[in-house]
Amino acid sequence: ALKSGSAFSALYRKELRRIFGTPVYLMNTGVGALLLLGGGIYAFVSGGDISAVLSQLPPQISGMIPAALALVLCFCVTLSSSTSACISLEGNRLWILREAPVSVDTIFFAKILAGLTLMLPAVLIGAPLGAYGCGLSLTDALGLILLGVAATFFTVLEGLVLNLIWPKLDAVNDTVVVKRSMSVSVQVFGSFGLLAAGAGLYYLLSKPLGPTGALACLAALLALLSLLFAALLRGWGRRSFEALCG
Repeated sequence: ALKSGSAFSALYRKELRRIFGTPVYLMNTGVGALLLLGGGIYAFVSGGDISAVLSQLPPQISGMIPAALALVLCFCVTLSSSTSACISLEGNRLWILREAPVSVDTIFFAKILAGLTLMLPAVLIGAPLGAYGCGLSLTDALGLILLGVAATFFTVLEGLVLNLIWPKLDAVNDTVVVKRSMSVSVQVFGSFGLLAAGAGLYYLLSKPLGPTGALACLAALLALLSLLFAALLRGWGRRSFEALCG
C-alpha cells in the first residue's frame, strides 16, 4: 500500500509539473481559474457598488442574477480542463507510463486529481466571493457553489474520456496538442452547447423550484453524469488506454 501510494504521489506531481511547467498548457487551461478568481475578488471588493446597481434593476432582471452567475461560473470551469490533452501530451512516451508498476486506474486518478487541483480551489474561492458581492442569499450561494463543484468534476472526467476517444500521440509539439487536437476542440466547442442546454434547463426548473432548487438540480445532474463518466473510465477507459500502449 505504501509503494502504491508513493507511485500515485509521483504520478500526481508529474502531472502538476507538466501543467505548471508547460506555458502553452498552463495558459490554455488556467485562464478560466484566473478569470473566476479575479471576478470573484472584484465582486467582493466592489460589493457595495454592485449591490447598489442591482437594487435599481426591475425584479424580473434582478431575479436572473443567480442564473447569470451560474453561467459565468460554468463558462470559466469549461475553459480550465487539463484532461482533454493529458493523454496526448504523453506522446511517444506513453508506453513508459504503461510499463510503470501502477494500475491504469491510478494513472487516471493522478490526471483527474491534477485537473481538480487546477480548478477546484478557484471555484471554492471565487464562487462564494462573487455570490457575496452580488448580494445572493445564502441558499442561492450554496446552490452556486455546489453547481461549480459538480461542473468541475464533470469537466475533468469528460475531458479524459474525450482524450481517450481522440488521442493524438504523434503531434510535433505541445502547442498542436493543446490548441488543435480533436479532443480539446470537441470539449471547448461542445461546452457552448452544454451551457445553452443548462441555461434552458435552469429556465424550466426555476419556475417551479426557484433559483436555489434549479441550481441544486443542475448540480445533481452533473454529479450523475460524472459518476457515469467514472464508471465508463473503469471499464472502456481502461481497455482504451491499454490499446493505445500496444
